[in-house]
Amino acid sequence: MIYIVDTGASNRVAVERWLNFNDISTCELSDNIKPNDIALIPGVGSWDEVIKNLITNGQWDILLKHKNSGGKFIGICLGFQLLMGESSEGVLPGLGLFNYELIKFSENHVKVPHVGFNEIVNNTTKELNECYFTHSYFLPVNKIDDLNTSFGITNYGCDFISMIETKNCLASQFHPEKSSFGGDFFIEKIKKLIKC
Repeated sequence: MIYIVDTGASNRVAVERWLNFNDISTCELSDNIKPNDIALIPGVGSWDEVIKNLITNGQWDILLKHKNSGGKFIGICLGFQLLMGESSEGVLPGLGLFNYELIKFSENHVKVPHVGFNEIVNNTTKELNECYFTHSYFLPVNKIDDLNTSFGITNYGCDFISMIETKNCLASQFHPEKSSFGGDFFIEKIKKLIKC
């Protein structure tokens, strides 16, 4: 089962409809979540604001417990970012599933935020997909130090990590639910994560 997090500032309903349309069942995050279930953090909003919302509504503690029990996660856009340890967008610590730091695009080099369709290239299979992005903060490629991790790379003035895939986590900086057919490959990855 996929448990969708209510961040108080996200496109939760759009993600839920997208998953349901693709025959994937969902419900709202609760204490009932088990390690083999998936906690999905959708994305829209700012780092500190969303973390404060999750602390207030009690879901941050549920997410931390799920992480500590080895539970599965999906993160989309800001949800991808919240799985990291920290971000220059805010001062509060992230969930720390990955001990990386996010930084802001330089306005001297590119238009900020990064908005629109862009390519994602898988680091191992070289598979190419195109999905929709809207974000100002990113994870630099040189932050990834685990050679056993499958990840996607996108270029916007510089290369950055646009997707991370591990045995218990699937995270995308892009919005697969806004990517039309470009998001189909991500649905297949979600279905694979559900079964494992």
